[in-house]
Amino acid sequence: MPARWRGQNRAAHPLHYGSGATFTERSPKHCPRRRYYNHPMQRKVFWLTFTGLGIMADIALPFWWALGATIPIGVFCWWLAYRSDWF
Repeated sequence: MPARWRGQNRAAHPLHYGSGATFTERSPKHCPRRRYYNHPMQRKVFWLTFTGLGIMADIALPFWWALGATIPIGVFCWWLAYRSDWF
């Protein structure tokens, strides 16, 4: 055992893997710095995917179909950027 661990109760730490804590308690998604970092990233992902899919719909579909496809594209991009927890 390293000298720096002597005298410390490592099992008492709530985020220690051996403490019986659930995965969500150890997960970095509850870190306050993550929210600060992810808001600009989520916005970038939303607008980049919305623009990219919108341009592909404009090229591939007739005008009225592309206009009608804008709402489902927006919903998908919103889910991808903000609700999927990938970014």
